[in-house]
Amino acid sequence: MSQGRKERHKGGLPPDAEAGIDFSPLDPTQDRDRFQRFVREMGAAAREAFSHRRPLPRLGDIILHWKRPIFAASGLLLLWSLLIFAIVDRPVVRQSMDEALGIPAPWARWSQAQEKPTASEILFGNEMPGDERTPWLEERR
Repeated sequence: MSQGRKERHKGGLPPDAEAGIDFSPLDPTQDRDRFQRFVREMGAAAREAFSHRRPLPRLGDIILHWKRPIFAASGLLLLWSLLIFAIVDRPVVRQSMDEALGIPAPWARWSQAQEKPTASEILFGNEMPGDERTPWLEERR
């Protein structure tokens, strides 16, 4: 570096010059009346600028705006499902409520007949010892 120049630091000023700077002319509150007038003018300008903005939509407005696309999509979904039901031929399966709930057939018969089952019927249900479907019951004897 040359001899005539002082070394510059991050702030752009030499370290000894920072303490001698008077920042009081930059203080906006030095003249209170001028500062209050400035704040009022800024508030009025901001209110005027914000008054021209469109208000935020409410939830009801958003739903009403999307009403036609929602109805169109649900109508297409309805037509699609009716078309599928018309094309696909599924046999109608008649079931009792017990079968639909997955209740075993012996239990369903007992509940409908209002008879009390025997102890062996409770333990084995339709699978009685000697039945070909239950060879494991014979092994226990």
